[in-house]
Amino acid sequence: MYKYALISLLGLVVALLLYPRMTVRLEEENNSMLVDTILLGLRTQVNSTKPIKHRVAIGYNSNLDLIVKANDLFTALGISTPPTVFVDHPQVSTLKEFQDVFFYYLRTGSAVERFVASSEVFEQIIAAAISLPNKLYHVGGNAGLMANRMAVEGCDVLLGGHVGKTLGDLLHPSVVLPSELLKGATKETKYDGITDEVHLIMEYEKGAKWGDIITPRANRYIVARDETNSGIATLSPFHESLQVFQATLVIISGLHLMEAREEDYRKKRLREVIDLIEKIPHHKHHKDEEEDIVPQGSWRHAPVHLELASIGSSIFMSELGTTIVPVVDSLGLNEQELGSLYLSLGGQQFTALDFSSPKISTVVSSLQYIISKTIPDDKSSRQLSRIHFHCLTFHLIVQRVSSGWTSGAPSVAAGSLACSKQACSFNDIELLLPLGDVELSKLNGGKMQINLSSKNAVTQWVDDKWEYSLAPVLVCKKPGKTVGLGDAISSVALMYQQMI
Repeated sequence: MYKYALISLLGLVVALLLYPRMTVRLEEENNSMLVDTILLGLRTQVNSTKPIKHRVAIGYNSNLDLIVKANDLFTALGISTPPTVFVDHPQVSTLKEFQDVFFYYLRTGSAVERFVASSEVFEQIIAAAISLPNKLYHVGGNAGLMANRMAVEGCDVLLGGHVGKTLGDLLHPSVVLPSELLKGATKETKYDGITDEVHLIMEYEKGAKWGDIITPRANRYIVARDETNSGIATLSPFHESLQVFQATLVIISGLHLMEAREEDYRKKRLREVIDLIEKIPHHKHHKDEEEDIVPQGSWRHAPVHLELASIGSSIFMSELGTTIVPVVDSLGLNEQELGSLYLSLGGQQFTALDFSSPKISTVVSSLQYIISKTIPDDKSSRQLSRIHFHCLTFHLIVQRVSSGWTSGAPSVAAGSLACSKQACSFNDIELLLPLGDVELSKLNGGKMQINLSSKNAVTQWVDDKWEYSLAPVLVCKKPGKTVGLGDAISSVALMYQQMI
C-alpha cells in the first residue's frame, strides 16, 4: 500500500515539474497552428486579386544608405552606457545629443530619424561608421526604396530623386529619371555632376542590452546631413515630367527632411508642393459631383499617396498635417508617425506613450480624429480618402466608401505579408496580436465591437461611410532587416489597390 502511495506521489511530483514545460509546448503548438492558418488566409486574400502594374511616379528623396550595427558604431565612438536622464532632441548638434536621441527611443524600440546640424559631428560619426569592417551600402530614401521595390514587382517607375553614380548602379535598371524624359540624358550622362547623399542607419536586435535597457523589438536609428533632399531639389523636374510619363499613381515622400530648414523656407516650399499637387488631375470623390472632364489625349487622373517618416518637431508635423495631408488621396504612416500627427493636430485623448505599442482602439480613435481634422469642406478638391497604418503586430487600412478605392482587404493582406517576407522570409514567425472581441469608438460617438478570428485573416467593418480592413502581422522573432519595411509595406499594398 505504501509502495503504491509512494509511486503515486512520485508521479504527481514529476507531473508538477513537467507541467510548465508541457504548458509552454502546448502554447507554442497552438501559436504555430494559428500562424499557419493566418498565413494561409493572408495568401488566399492576396491571390484573390491580381497585382496592379501601375505607371508610378515617386518623389522626392533618394540617397545612399550606409548600414551598420548600432552596438559596433557606439563602441567605435566610445559610447557604452545610457545616460541617467533620457532626453529627445528635434535635431542633433553634438555627440551627446546624438547619444541622447538613440537611447530615448531605444527604450521602446521605436524607429527614429534626425538631421545632424553640425557638419563636424556628422563627419565624426560617418568616419567611425566607414571604419567598421561590417557595413553595407544600399538604395536609400523613401522614394528610392519604393521605386526599387515597385520596379522589381513589374511596375513602370519614374524616380524624382537625387541620384548619383553609386546609387544609380544599385537601382533597378528599369527605373527612369526625369533627366531622361526632359533632357534626353543617356545612361552615360544622367549622373553627371551629381554626388550621392549618404544617410547612416544603425540597426539593433530585439533583446539587445545597453546598461539597464533591454530593447523590446528590433529597429533602427537614422541620421543624415542632407542639404539636397532637405531642400527637395528635385521638386520641379519631377513634376514637369509627370505628364510626359503619364503616371497612373503618384507617391510623394521625403518631406520630413525639410525639418532641418528654417520655418519660412519650409512654408514657402510646402506652398510650392501644394500648388504642384493641385495641378495633377484628380478623381472626383462623390457620385453627386460632375464626372472627370479629360481632354482628348491628355493625362488622366492619378491618385497621390503621401508617405510620412519620423519628424521630431511637433510644429513641422502640424504644418504637414494642416497643409499637405488634406490635399492628398492617400497617407501611409507607422505608430510613431501616427502619434506625432495626432498630437500635433491637437489630439488630447492619448499621450505619446500610448503609441509605443498601440492598441487597435487607440489607432482607430486616432485615425478618426485625424480624418475629422484633415477633410476639407470643398468636396470638389482632392482630399484624403485612404490611410494605411502599420505597426509591429497589425496593419489597418481605412478608406472612404464613396471614394473610388477598390477593397482594402487584398491591399492590407499584401502589406502584412511583405513585412514578414522582407524581415525574415517567414522563418520563425509568431502571432502577437490577441484574438477575440475588441471594443472601438465610433466616428460620431458610441461604441461598437469587432471580432478578430483566425478564420478571417482580414477583419473588415464599416463606420459612418468609412471602411476598415485590419490584418495581423506574423512577427519575425529574429528579423534580419528592418530598414525600409514601411516603404515595402506601402509599395506592395498600393499594388493591390487602386482608385477607379
